Amino acid sequence: MLSACFVCHSAVFQEPEWDVSSAFVANAASHIKLKGLKNRATQISRENEENEARSSQTESTEEMKRRGESLTVQGIQMFEQGQYIQAVDMFTEAIYCNPKDHRFYGNRSYCYWCLEQYSSALADAQRSIQLAPDWPKGYFRKGCALMGLKQFSEAEAAMERVLKLDQLCKEASSKLLSCRVLQLTELGFEEEQSEALLEKFTTVQAVVTSPEAQTLKDQSGSCRSLWVGNITLEVTEKDVLDVFKM
Repeated sequence: MLSACFVCHSAVFQEPEWDVSSAFVANAASHIKLKGLKNRATQISRENEENEARSSQTESTEEMKRRGESLTVQGIQMFEQGQYIQAVDMFTEAIYCNPKDHRFYGNRSYCYWCLEQYSSALADAQRSIQLAPDWPKGYFRKGCALMGLKQFSEAEAAMERVLKLDQLCKEASSKLLSCRVLQLTELGFEEEQSEALLEKFTTVQAVVTSPEAQTLKDQSGSCRSLWVGNITLEVTEKDVLDVFKM
């Protein structure tokens, strides 16, 4: 009797199994499946939209690059015709189309240099170097701009950098010599003296510390050149002495 009661009690509290064929379960499963399909469809749609956006952006970027190249060609044509201001405008538009192309900044720097706007030329040259650190022409443009600003020692360093990247650049070799000559003329040497000393000692520092340079300085200090004009017959020796006695 006790055994029968136990069985009955067990039967009352036994958890029922799921009836997968019931309408409730079937509807729930269908709803879950449909929701999953909708989520997947939404994800696919979003991925497609993102892919289309990336594709469109890539096409737009390529189109802008092509326009930048076209504007550069026009800028070069204007530059060759001496229309430097118009060429600056063309290169500025090209930079807007593709701000990562170092050549556009180098071209505009050259235009600014021709317009004697040396600070702007220097800024563009430095930007081109930032974008392409191994581009020799960027350093050449920088050196030319610095020469225009009369910063000859910095210009010398820029030209030296050009020749490290391109040993065959004759323009850089010529500008480098000019930078050194100009530094020596600022120190009081004549141009011919500077060229002769540089031919022998190569660098400005070597020239300045050489015995020959010191000798030239001593000579120029003991005997200065003097030119006197507008002397008439009425001017006496005493008049000249009175004027220059100081």
